Amino acid sequence: MSVNLTFNVNPGGLHITVSEIGMITSGQDGAAWGNLLFRFDARGRCTVLDCETLTKITAFTLDGIIVPHCNTVVFGCYFYRPEDEFPLLYCNIYNNYAGRADEMHGTCLVYRLTREGVSFKSKLVQIIRLSFTDDRTCWAPAAGKSARPFGNFVIDTQKEQLIAYVMRSEPDGTSYFKLRLPSAHEGYADAAGVKRVILDKDDIISSFTGPYARYLQGGTVFGTGLISSEGFDKDTVNRPALRIIDLGSETELAYVDLLSGGITGEPELVTDIGGCLYLSDARGRFYRLDIHEL
Repeated sequence: MSVNLTFNVNPGGLHITVSEIGMITSGQDGAAWGNLLFRFDARGRCTVLDCETLTKITAFTLDGIIVPHCNTVVFGCYFYRPEDEFPLLYCNIYNNYAGRADEMHGTCLVYRLTREGVSFKSKLVQIIRLSFTDDRTCWAPAAGKSARPFGNFVIDTQKEQLIAYVMRSEPDGTSYFKLRLPSAHEGYADAAGVKRVILDKDDIISSFTGPYARYLQGGTVFGTGLISSEGFDKDTVNRPALRIIDLGSETELAYVDLLSGGITGEPELVTDIGGCLYLSDARGRFYRLDIHEL
């Protein structure tokens, strides 16, 4: 299946081709490094696939007593040790702790991945928390009681910045924050030896509000753009869609209505493999995204 979606951006334009190329493991977001694609489920279980053949190599579960939803998963630009094969992996919790005394709003988990042969291990080495998620005037202007600051996190590796954006902040807009990215060993160690870092308003490099995004899913930074997926399976209100946010100009470049192009699955994984963008829905349908200027 191939779906062509075209939308205009003043004064120029973009042309996006979405091409289905196969099936992978179902799940939430994921990230690629080298020839490996890591696909996660909502409880931190990861399936490792070969990027070329899309076949399963092995599986493992993320370490730690905190269980991430893996709504956004990205590799960063820092290595825990200089000799490590993989940079640090950043993963969000989303709403896995909704209703608890501590819902862990604005929390990002950082893991070190290692492998021996086909066996992978992970260690939770850092927990990053935003101190200002309860300040509605800061992260969600005029947001009502239903706003949910669970938080998505991606890494701008070129700028070495942590990009946090609100899970849902009412139809008046979605809030985005550029923050300094803590170093690999920054923070105060807890009883388990995990470094904890609190980012305050002083750590905000800049922030802006973009058009309202309905139920954010996976995301990644590609060039100067944040590519973000949203919506649910066959939902005509919370439609399967993509947004492209230019982090330089801090404006939305495009909204891509996947449902209108015939893609009905809940979009989840968005990642860069070898300089090309790829998308997967929750069921594992795997697509290549080609974006060109008109």
